Amino acid sequence: HPLQKRIVQGVETLVGHNRFVMGTDSCGVPTLGLTVNDMMQLWFSLAQNKDEHSTMVKALWRKFPELVGGTERLDTAIVRATAGQVLAKEGADGMLVVQTVSQDRDQGCFIKINSGYNATHLALALLVKLRSTASSLNPAMKLVLSYLEDQTAKYVPPDQRLVSHI
Repeated sequence: HPLQKRIVQGVETLVGHNRFVMGTDSCGVPTLGLTVNDMMQLWFSLAQNKDEHSTMVKALWRKFPELVGGTERLDTAIVRATAGQVLAKEGADGMLVVQTVSQDRDQGCFIKINSGYNATHLALALLVKLRSTASSLNPAMKLVLSYLEDQTAKYVPPDQRLVSHI
């Protein structure tokens, strides 16, 4: 299908190669097996791209994050907590990507947990990662860190404490 070919060509252009494991999801959309570097390159490209389509996608994502992530989801909460300065998406059974948009120093972070999808585990993994790099975070990522710090009681039982070793 022409749309499927355009999706693959677009990804090839943005990551600079066509070495993918390919499949299709249940509705026929091409599903590409990407490396973490490839995924982060796609997210960075989206953050930096100012063409009409990218601008429209980012504007709609910022305004209606629940249409991308769903209601009561970590990715939606991150987009809302940062007033759209950060895009976030959960997926792939335990993956979370966050990417700042329109910052002087755009930053992204990729989290993958082997235990499968668990919003608490994703939030805590992101919190630990952001804490470990707090001094180098741009203002938008600092908002994510602040949001997660404020939510810690939701994720860590009161009789326990979060200890990180990175």
